[in-house]
Amino acid sequence: MPLDRIQRYCKPEENWADSMVFGPMTSKEVIERLIVCDGQTKRSFRASMFSKQMECCGVFTGEHKNLESMINIIYAD
Repeated sequence: MPLDRIQRYCKPEENWADSMVFGPMTSKEVIERLIVCDGQTKRSFRASMFSKQMECCGVFTGEHKNLESMINIIYAD
């Protein structure tokens, strides 16, 4: 679970966020996709990434059963 992974490396006070991207992409493409948040009216990925409350970030990459690969980015305060 995302909170379990966060707590391994930092101690979130209250806030944390989890962003997942699927498919074969370079790290640059993943960051661009999260910043642009195309098709999302709330722009939640971008809000998490640039939040002043978030001080810790962790990244996990791995194979996905159906979508080739996945990247999971976790932010915490």
